[in-house]
Amino acid sequence: MVFNDRVKGSIMKNIYLIIGLIVVLSVPLMAQTRVDVKYGLGYTSNIYELSESDQESFDEGKDFQYIETSDDFIQKLGLGIVRTKRTKDFRYTPSLKMVQTLCLNNPDKNTFNVIGGINSRYKDIQTDFRYGYYPKNYVREYMDSDGSKEDEKYTYEKNLYKISVSYEFMKKIIPIFYTKYENYYYNKHFTESDANALTIGFGCKYEGKYGDIQGFYYYRHYMNESDNSIMQAIIDNDKNSSYNSNIFEMKYTMKKVYTTNFDYKPFLGVIYRSDYYQTDLDLQTDPIHSGRVDHKISIDLGTEIFIAKNLNFKLDLVQDIRKVHSDNVNLDDAKDFSKTQVFGNFTWSFDLGI
Repeated sequence: MVFNDRVKGSIMKNIYLIIGLIVVLSVPLMAQTRVDVKYGLGYTSNIYELSESDQESFDEGKDFQYIETSDDFIQKLGLGIVRTKRTKDFRYTPSLKMVQTLCLNNPDKNTFNVIGGINSRYKDIQTDFRYGYYPKNYVREYMDSDGSKEDEKYTYEKNLYKISVSYEFMKKIIPIFYTKYENYYYNKHFTESDANALTIGFGCKYEGKYGDIQGFYYYRHYMNESDNSIMQAIIDNDKNSSYNSNIFEMKYTMKKVYTTNFDYKPFLGVIYRSDYYQTDLDLQTDPIHSGRVDHKISIDLGTEIFIAKNLNFKLDLVQDIRKVHSDNVNLDDAKDFSKTQVFGNFTWSFDLGI
């Protein structure tokens, strides 16, 4: 995977900046430091998000020879460092987290990411800033129509910047404002797919007697644009994958249930999303995006189990479904998919005493 010097320089500067901020701001505080070690094991029924027709083609050996198995087992290894300083009215918490994902049968799908940030709280106002770097994300193979004319790996790296602000203006009722900005940089075969995305959201959390309920609405603007003039001309004339999204999220988390051996906290989350593609090109010129709307739903059901003072286990079942509506009558058959994932994650937390 090859990326230009502009992308490499931008990403590395951002990594150094966030790590530097965390280190410089944390060292003099002499505050409590916590380390989180995580291990997860899971199964996904559709790691490449194949449509039903794609799955049939793969099973019959007609296509997707680069795929080892359409389902897979996944391991997740995580390490997090959190440092907290508290006074009467103020809490300051810088953190850094690294996550490695390993796929048993499809190693091209392995990922690694780093997320750093600072959470602070002053009286009833809480702010949270995060920067994430995702250096390798592999989707699948596509034809490099303007270059090698061969099927190539469709990969990208991403920068993420996220800020949220919440304020407990009434007892147990907490409104939250959220904004996220992302940069997508694709490999040398698909630089025409470079994009930026801005997400703005607002929601509210209610801490009730029987559990917590939170609801969010997000608006996402995904702009397909490249700083490569040749590729930009291809975008303008041949395709445009820009879209706007309406996203609704609801989650209910039950109050902790206490038992003799362990405590647990069940939860249920639902996300519904509609992506409206913005191309002005006609169906013949841009058959993938013209008149296209994607509807996606994700349902997450699970529970957190508190095994010991510093050891938690989280089990969840996630069902993802995408349905595509388009002026291209054949597109839904190629793009619709469903995916079921089951994951179990252990988290061991301990204090360093510094």
